[in-house]
Amino acid sequence: MRSLLLVLMVIGCDDDKSSVDVDWGDGSNPSAEDSGAPITAETDGGSSGGSGGDSDATGTDGGGSGEGSGGGSGGSTTGSTDDTGVLDSTNVETWEVPSNPPTDILFYIDQSCSMEDDQARLAAQATTFIDSIETHSDDWQIIVSNEDNGCNQTGGILTPSSEDYVSRFQSAISAGGGWWTEAGLTVTSQAVEMTDAGECNHSFLRDDSMLHIIMISDESDQSTSSWNWYADKIIMKKGSSERVKFSAIAGDYPDGCATAEPGEGYYQAVEATGGVYLSICSDWATPDNIAQLAEASALPTTYALSRTPIEDTIRVWLNGAERTDNWTYDAEDNAIVFAVHIPSTGDSIRVEYSTMDSE
Repeated sequence: MRSLLLVLMVIGCDDDKSSVDVDWGDGSNPSAEDSGAPITAETDGGSSGGSGGDSDATGTDGGGSGEGSGGGSGGSTTGSTDDTGVLDSTNVETWEVPSNPPTDILFYIDQSCSMEDDQARLAAQATTFIDSIETHSDDWQIIVSNEDNGCNQTGGILTPSSEDYVSRFQSAISAGGGWWTEAGLTVTSQAVEMTDAGECNHSFLRDDSMLHIIMISDESDQSTSSWNWYADKIIMKKGSSERVKFSAIAGDYPDGCATAEPGEGYYQAVEATGGVYLSICSDWATPDNIAQLAEASALPTTYALSRTPIEDTIRVWLNGAERTDNWTYDAEDNAIVFAVHIPSTGDSIRVEYSTMDSE
């Protein structure tokens, strides 16, 4: 079984931070990287798909085929010859959504002065968030990392067995900050980097869990490189794009609003990994929206196929009933994506499709 790691970022005011370096520990320099390339990190069971968000909540991503986080995949293939004499194969792949999936959730909250009201809103919903996670899994870990060095403000990793975990979570939401407080991708990347033995977030990044990064800010990301450089770095550290998801509470994209800049950088990371994007311009801290963030932390929405299908032959079943809507095929990631009515723990998924013999 794979685990899910969740990271939440909150972002604030705009400063020029191009002259300040972060010690990545591997000699890499984000400002020297090409900022236009798509996510290219290798995965061990397919790559994540799904669509990103708009000013309202969107679907989430995760899952996969075989070794992916969506549970084990079985498959079978039969063949036939069409009237052109070319063999096509009928493929069947199945998954079961795992019960009690492990999830690692990383929050980043912008500590700019303009973010105080949103910090208070999140703190008021801390119990709702944790209760919502536990409807899907009691194998969760949470840290809040707001400082430049990526170290957590929660006094260690929070788990269901931690003492006073709700109050520690609430206190961490408005703690920390630094030069990079408006560069959530920089801080969260550093937080993931600091998970090796002897480092400040040691044991947070579990091999078999989902990593969910949640970012909250009223500014565009102020990191020195593009969003995909940091996303790639996190995916490489995690080892699989299927088990990394970004969500954000940020300004409307692409125009922003009177109280927030557009969530440039955050929006793209969410869209690329199928997370949830909530508008910080709205009354975002509702129980329903908080439950969506929690659900995104635990439930996969993307199921990678092992072969490339003829798209119009794809058929999907959930618990034995065919679903003709509420799913899409992501050709770039060769995956079935559930945007709404996401399969829940214990559900079974079956996908049939045809391929040409040259595939």
